[in-house]
Amino acid sequence: MQYWLDAYNIIGSMPTLALSDPDKEKQFVSYIIKTSESRQYCWIVFDGQDGDVSHERHRTHTTVFTPEYQSADAYIIEKTAQCRHPDAQIVVTDDRALARAVRRNGGHVQPCT
Repeated sequence: MQYWLDAYNIIGSMPTLALSDPDKEKQFVSYIIKTSESRQYCWIVFDGQDGDVSHERHRTHTTVFTPEYQSADAYIIEKTAQCRHPDAQIVVTDDRALARAVRRNGGHVQPCT
């Protein structure tokens, strides 16, 4: 299974982290590294940054900052729709529109909480 994390959506539902925290991205990635099972690869997707999409690849995860014109939701929908095995894709989000699109493409959705 491969996980796609709608990062800001998940952060917004966490009791220990807030969207207003200045280093929320770093804290969230650290949290995911500490709590994830090593055999489960995940894509941690954050909404728009200035410039092009940026990827930071690691053995257990890839952190993605989408370009400012593309939301994390749009990126996740695009990438999971291109997967050869959509039934092996799990998107973690509470966003209803994203969840519908993922399910329509054959993927699975797990709520943030």
